[in-house]
Amino acid sequence: MLPCGYRTLVHVLAYGGLRWGEAAALRRKRVDPDSARITVADSLADVNGILHFGETKTNRIRNIAIPAFLVEDLRAHLESIQEEDEALVFASPRGSPLRVSNFRRRVWR
Repeated sequence: MLPCGYRTLVHVLAYGGLRWGEAAALRRKRVDPDSARITVADSLADVNGILHFGETKTNRIRNIAIPAFLVEDLRAHLESIQEEDEALVFASPRGSPLRVSNFRRRVWR
């Protein structure tokens, strides 16, 4: 079974339709549980082992509606992370950005 924060991450990917890099770059200020919306404005890319934050693949900002069950999961998850607006919503246990290769190897499999 996935740890709580990663369970929420998988649900955001599945029900929100975010790409991995968009979810990995998601900042606290972009999640609004009260309106059941996530604003997707940034992406994270791993290029030759170096992480780069930048625009989304389509270079557009979009708002995603999330289902009610996920709102509650996100609300609980947000309570467990840093309160700064720029804090990553989903991060490694050390607080660093998630890398898809590490997540796949250490968590998913």
